Amino acid sequence: MCYRIVHFRDNSTPTYGPSQDVVSLLFKNFLEPNIQFPITMSSSDAESITAVLHAYGAALKSRKVEDAVALYTSDGVIMPPHFTAAQGTSALYESYTRIFSTIQLVIKFDIEEVVVMSSEWAFARTTAEGTKTMLATQESEPHANQELFIMKKESGSWKIARYAFSTMKPLVQNGIRRS
Repeated sequence: MCYRIVHFRDNSTPTYGPSQDVVSLLFKNFLEPNIQFPITMSSSDAESITAVLHAYGAALKSRKVEDAVALYTSDGVIMPPHFTAAQGTSALYESYTRIFSTIQLVIKFDIEEVVVMSSEWAFARTTAEGTKTMLATQESEPHANQELFIMKKESGSWKIARYAFSTMKPLVQNGIRRS
């Protein structure tokens, strides 16, 4: 089996307003003794994954539920902090409807790393910093997240299979405990 890996920081980023099988694959791929590193990832894989991630950033800015959900595999999962995971197209639609009806993000989205583990699986690590506005009150606050995307090639195209994120803001901010 060929393992292709690349690490890169995407310096041209625009500003934008696991299941057990995946875990098993990760451990199998990284613990096999005969793996050879690094092997250059094809530019088409890198470009395709980067395009999906930038399309996700654009979907966040536009708050278009259909655009965000279309970037996921049919069994895709979002794992937001303080909420249960949403799996599958219907649950993703409900989750993004809730998110986009609650907040507006104006963020700079940076791709920190992309690692292709096989011909069908990859992951990407990103950061997003900017402003989050609560639509009900129009109050804004700084926004800073780190994200992990597990990507799967489905019908020849890279899609988001799993997505988890967490805040990078301090636990206590202006005397208020955040989580």
